[in-house]
Amino acid sequence: MNTVNQITVVDLTIPVIEFNSERVLTLWDIDRLHRAPQNTTYNVFIQNQNKLQQNKHYFTAFPTDHAFAINYPNPIPPAGLILITQRGYSMLVKAFTDDFSWQVQEQLADAYFEAQRVLSPAEQLVNQANLLVQHDQRINNLEKAQLNTMEHVTRNNQLAERAFQAANAALEHKFGDKDYFTVMAYCKIKNIPTNIALARAKGMQASAYSKKIGIAVNKVQDERFGSVNSYHIDALDYVYQE
Repeated sequence: MNTVNQITVVDLTIPVIEFNSERVLTLWDIDRLHRAPQNTTYNVFIQNQNKLQQNKHYFTAFPTDHAFAINYPNPIPPAGLILITQRGYSMLVKAFTDDFSWQVQEQLADAYFEAQRVLSPAEQLVNQANLLVQHDQRINNLEKAQLNTMEHVTRNNQLAERAFQAANAALEHKFGDKDYFTVMAYCKIKNIPTNIALARAKGMQASAYSKKIGIAVNKVQDERFGSVNSYHIDALDYVYQE
């Protein structure tokens, strides 16, 4: 064991313990990590020991294991020190079902046990391939987001352009021949409040009056309606003075 190496799990720092080139945990460390009362994991171990295999789910270190004992910071009991492997931990931890324990399990798996394992060349290639796939997915997502943004901007620009053209059609002071105005344009320059329904009614009156006195009614292009009538200012003055 290299006592210099330490790992923080959640908010607790524990030493990295290795036995037979495999990372292990003491029963006491598991209690500490899960904030469990002392001997909780020991009791779970004893209750399930018949289901566990030595050298697979746990090791027993003795004082005679000099390579381990010389680096372990505490005296090793003559009866031996139980060291839980990753497989053993995954079985014992089933007794811990609270939300905090799920967090501990995940961090132990990623930061403690899996961090030691050396990947085979095939696993390294798979991991590299997965990273490339994830990278491509991120790029594709960014490109889609950028495309959606560009489409949104283009669509808004088109709507704004149509609105601008419609506003120009409604707000221009003159349309077509001299002294001819649409009803909306006439109301604009005269500061007369109006709306489409009222403008249509006044347009009908202006058409009737123009026909009565022999004044032509012209047509001008309009973005919204295709074309609208424009009337001589005398006809418009007449209908708005009524």
